[in-house]
Amino acid sequence: MLNRLRAAVDADPGAGPVLAGTLALLDAPRPLWTHPAALRLAEAAELLPFLSGLVQTRCVPPELWTLRECLSELFESAPGSDRDADLLESPTADGHPLPNWRPPLAYHRGMARRSVFAFALARPGDLTLAVTYRMPDAPAGTTADLLVNGAVVATLPSCPQWTSTAAAVDGRLTRRGVNQTGVRWPVPAPDPAACHRADAEALERGEFPSVLPVFGELFEARVLLRNPGAASG
Repeated sequence: MLNRLRAAVDADPGAGPVLAGTLALLDAPRPLWTHPAALRLAEAAELLPFLSGLVQTRCVPPELWTLRECLSELFESAPGSDRDADLLESPTADGHPLPNWRPPLAYHRGMARRSVFAFALARPGDLTLAVTYRMPDAPAGTTADLLVNGAVVATLPSCPQWTSTAAAVDGRLTRRGVNQTGVRWPVPAPDPAACHRADAEALERGEFPSVLPVFGELFEARVLLRNPGAASG
């Protein structure tokens, strides 16, 4: 994506201010419609569908974090925050959407091997990752890895009940600008008969079946900048 953005700026100098304004909006506090960049971008009719959707979000949508990171590299600017971050904050009030058309949830359900989130830092530094998780279908004795920028910072034992833990993260693993974190879940081993019954009952109620496996779930995931000590519970 970064190469394509550079090619766009080289091909059309007018694309530079548009992309810079987009980066400003992705880093701006809400509400976005008060930001000067929103007014400038609104002058381009072709940007209105993108702009109208973005200004209504409560935080940066997950699919736009890669764009934010690439724009930061393009303009050699890495805006970030000195505040704690809620990794599970949903862009909309509906909650967390699911890939199988079932109603959104108030918590994150990982339906793939990895759950990935992003946050932006004004500068590298020690921090704490606080999570509340469960793995309803993980085999006993398996573990999940808590990651920051690809490095394992904690190992989470599998458990079917909600469990809270906090991991200290060495500042050397972080960077100014966009950082990635998340969980690498173990492969679940659900009861096939129970899954088939639950899906059949959902269809009888006129609902979509689950179909996809649940690797793990997160009820809370926070980046704590002011409390860099480690704790677990």
